Amino acid sequence: MVLTQKLTSLAFSVMDGVNEKKGKELSPLQKQRIVRELPNPMEFCSYVFQFQSMLAGPLVFYDDFKEFIHVPLPEEVSTPGFDVGVKLVKSVFFAVIFLVFGTQLDVQHVRRKLEF
Repeated sequence: MVLTQKLTSLAFSVMDGVNEKKGKELSPLQKQRIVRELPNPMEFCSYVFQFQSMLAGPLVFYDDFKEFIHVPLPEEVSTPGFDVGVKLVKSVFFAVIFLVFGTQLDVQHVRRKLEF
């Protein structure tokens, strides 16, 4: 249902862009939601199939979606590569510890110690 609403609203917004080029008068709402050029395939698919509103909504208009996607990032935002690398090293470290020492730990022994 939301997919139908997205496609319909995008079609009307694109048609408003065509009508504007032809010189037809548009309402203020039409001018606000206008799409002057067709989205490229990547933008179109990301708009139509965004997981946040795929099944239950809410309906997000294409102009709002495009404005959100193309917001420039602040300069102080770093790439997550370093943080991802640290977490990867930690996960490998603890996996090795588990594989080496996991066989030496008898779960039944721990259970017996906890029983009163």
